[in-house]
Amino acid sequence: MESYLIENFKDKYAKTTLRKRVSFLTQLADGAKDISFLNDTTRILHKLNSYTNPSTRWTMFMHIVEASKINPSLIKPETRKVYDDAIAKLQPEYQSHINNNVKSEHDKELLDTTLPEQQDLLKQAISNYFLSYHVDFKPLTATTIKRLGAGLIPFAQGLQDLLYLSAYLFQPALRADYASMRVATKATKDTTNNYLFKRGNKMALLMHSFKNAKKFGSMEIPVRADFANIINVWLSVLKPLIHTTKTPEHLMHYAIATTGTKWIGNDDSLARNLPNISKRILGRDYGVNGFRKLWESYIQRSDEDAEMTNEQRQKAHGEMLHGVAVAELYNQTDAK
Repeated sequence: MESYLIENFKDKYAKTTLRKRVSFLTQLADGAKDISFLNDTTRILHKLNSYTNPSTRWTMFMHIVEASKINPSLIKPETRKVYDDAIAKLQPEYQSHINNNVKSEHDKELLDTTLPEQQDLLKQAISNYFLSYHVDFKPLTATTIKRLGAGLIPFAQGLQDLLYLSAYLFQPALRADYASMRVATKATKDTTNNYLFKRGNKMALLMHSFKNAKKFGSMEIPVRADFANIINVWLSVLKPLIHTTKTPEHLMHYAIATTGTKWIGNDDSLARNLPNISKRILGRDYGVNGFRKLWESYIQRSDEDAEMTNEQRQKAHGEMLHGVAVAELYNQTDAK
């Protein structure tokens, strides 16, 4: 199904849209060979209605609409009517959600704190974690890895969870772009994938494939110190797990088990798991958008923001791969 969709969708959408559309539809197809699986409307509507965010449901319906265009003869007339009716029913809710920039009760719970407070909580969690294993917070030596023995597997599992949160708290929060991110230690001409560029003490995120790539073009975002530190520690643990002394090809999102370590590389999977990881470690179930709102709340309410020039403001929000106008949508207001 994946190759079938890519072949039919190629050159029609931005890279990120293509990747997300293909990923969602491939999972929804559940082994089907063509788009006739869309005729199972009961199963598919049950899946789509499990998403509580109207914008997310709308996006998923648009994926289905575009898929149905691949071969319209495979879609029954009654199927098309079911989807048309569902979209018509959702549209007012979706439009209201877009226009009514008001915090939900869940958002209020997530945002009754500050970014620095959550960063401090994460730093304490990292410190406690390393103390529990009697390991210093620095790249692990071969001696330390040998001492951990079989304990390296659970240690790495927990460390990767801390790495996920670090990506969204120590670094201006991107969308769900990390699971597919690669690692490069020398210049690359590849503009299809996103990279963590690492050479010596320098680290940067080289972003080529993201939601607004057509508008902004490729972006280079400096990696901040706290995130760089845990990346260095993580890579020292990851190398022996995948049996290499070289820099791993992919940055994160590995399935780690006693039977082996395998890269998953599914952005949607990471996005789904993030709230559970955040709840367990921080006590709050931040998802990707939750972290982005936390960052925007911090940036827009800071003393520095009031003094910024337009160029400086665009650069600050640009590290989250969106412009000032979109940034304001993340800065929701309280309901009156």
